[in-house]
Amino acid sequence: MPGRRILAGVRVLDITQIVAGPVCTRMLADLGANVVKVDAPGRDGGEGPRRSAGPAAQNSGKRSIVVDLKRPEGLAVAKKLAQAADVVVTSGDRRDEPIEVVVTIDVGEH
Repeated sequence: MPGRRILAGVRVLDITQIVAGPVCTRMLADLGANVVKVDAPGRDGGEGPRRSAGPAAQNSGKRSIVVDLKRPEGLAVAKKLAQAADVVVTSGDRRDEPIEVVVTIDVGEH
């Protein structure tokens, strides 16, 4: 849907894995949302992200940040990102320590 940016101005935090979550947030990005994808650090401890074997197309149109959610500093960063977001998308059953998020929805004009 080129040109349809009905979600312009909506901030989405993407803490998803597997297929359904990244595809969902890709659709939000395609509709104009500002999507920030949280990636785990690389397996080698490097600064690059560790991504699943899924196609890169699932993350097209998103910005990315590498955050180690298993560390207190990483959780603090993720919580700040969540507080600034309008929408937080996660992938259901997470084995990692969950991020406690309170979402307030402003139904005013966008």
